[in-house]
Amino acid sequence: MSNAIFMSSGDRLAALSDLLRTRFGLAIERYSERLVAGVLDRCLRTRGALTKDTIDSLVLSFSIGETTFLRHLEHFQCLARLLPHFSESPLRIWSAGCATGEEAWSLAAVCRQVVGARPYSVLGTDLNARFLEHARRGQYRRWSLRGVAPECIRGWLRVSGFDIEVEAALRPNVSFQALNLIGGRFPVGMHIVFCRNVLLYFDAEAAASVLRRLASSLVPGGYLFLGYTDPRPPEDSELVPVEIDGTLAYRKPASFAARISEDAAHVTECFAADRTVASEQAVADVRPGIDAVMEVARGLSMQHLVDEALGILQEAVTESPLEAEACVLGALIATEHGRWSDGARFARRACFLVPEAPLPHYLLAWCLCEEGELHLARHRFTDAYELVAAGNDVEAVRFGEGVTVGQLKRLIEIRREACLS
Repeated sequence: MSNAIFMSSGDRLAALSDLLRTRFGLAIERYSERLVAGVLDRCLRTRGALTKDTIDSLVLSFSIGETTFLRHLEHFQCLARLLPHFSESPLRIWSAGCATGEEAWSLAAVCRQVVGARPYSVLGTDLNARFLEHARRGQYRRWSLRGVAPECIRGWLRVSGFDIEVEAALRPNVSFQALNLIGGRFPVGMHIVFCRNVLLYFDAEAAASVLRRLASSLVPGGYLFLGYTDPRPPEDSELVPVEIDGTLAYRKPASFAARISEDAAHVTECFAADRTVASEQAVADVRPGIDAVMEVARGLSMQHLVDEALGILQEAVTESPLEAEACVLGALIATEHGRWSDGARFARRACFLVPEAPLPHYLLAWCLCEEGELHLARHRFTDAYELVAAGNDVEAVRFGEGVTVGQLKRLIEIRREACLS
């Protein structure tokens, strides 16, 4: 294998760091050192020697891709106030670094509810082809709805148990394409650009360059939204910070400035609601400890890097033996990909740690049934149903990513009948 780069682990990390920085603008030091080493070592064990092609595939593992619908709702509420002030048609919105597409679909939902029949288009871009395939399908798991109130998704998302699908009405207005923010050709004529929680992984020089180019993509009077922990635009980008009802955005200067008044626009209750954003929402999106591990594991799962996702979760559980949430996520990821033995292993530990929680019992029963352990599965289904039956149907299930007690009851009934009939 003539193109193999055989080197020490330290040199391998240095080579990967150099590639991330030069080709993608990413700063490897922005990631957890343990997670970087874990993903690299695990990928190498499954893909053989470290070649240039292998490194290219590893780069995609560091595009975390963990996002949710309507993440930081206050940004979408602000968007709803701005949209009616653009007279051009169609409205053009860009979700830069869209990952698996939840942000792009959320932007389209706001447009549809605010401007009605007026033409609009939403473009989602990312460098990760697997993420873009996922985005185009418009099918998600329940964890993409964390913290979203039911009234905010009516008419554009269809929810069934742990599964979510984008309604057909949104699809014609949203497109996805591959784009590397370092060196790629940016779209132009954009009224709104969302580039959130992307540039925090870039080195300072690369981030400043991207921000200047994002400004060039905006029409005069257009707005850029960044994540709370993203670097701010450099002075020579000419983007002006503006505060709208306490939310910060960046406007490209124009001969006019949109005036945001109380009667400026008619928007839905969800997007116009009073913001109840706690101060902790303005802190880093990439949190230390187990939350960061789970974000990376979800991102790897979305790329079908199941071994890597489960491996990272197992390492986290080994380091923190009492961590139940990572066990439940491991069981959820394993069942989604048909890894029944792995799912049973994670679910068993979760059942031991939180015996009062019905979801781990349900997941364990499902895995046992798929493995042919019908007698044990029957008992676990019974345990799960007894635990969930005592709850209020509208309450959220612990670890359930928004699934309610009533929904889990129905899932248990359906799965038990399907597995044991």
